[in-house]
Amino acid sequence: MSDPFTKLAKAFKKARNSHAYRVEAVSLEFTEALLARMEECGSNRAELAGRLGTSPDYVSKVLNNPGDLTMHRLVKRSDAV
Repeated sequence: MSDPFTKLAKAFKKARNSHAYRVEAVSLEFTEALLARMEECGSNRAELAGRLGTSPDYVSKVLNNPGDLTMHRLVKRSDAV
């Protein structure tokens, strides 16, 4: 019988190679970079919304839940290459 830690390590490795994991990783990396840049510039979500011509609520939604359909499409297409 396999060691439970070995099984767990294999499961994590499989998960890290999945499409969903990569989508979340790209989304989080983008969001972290955007938030860092906003902090460097002394900008806030309302100012960003104004520059984008959208509502502060939409900016908050995107920053709080970055795994949107567009990212799924991007990763899916990159898998096809």
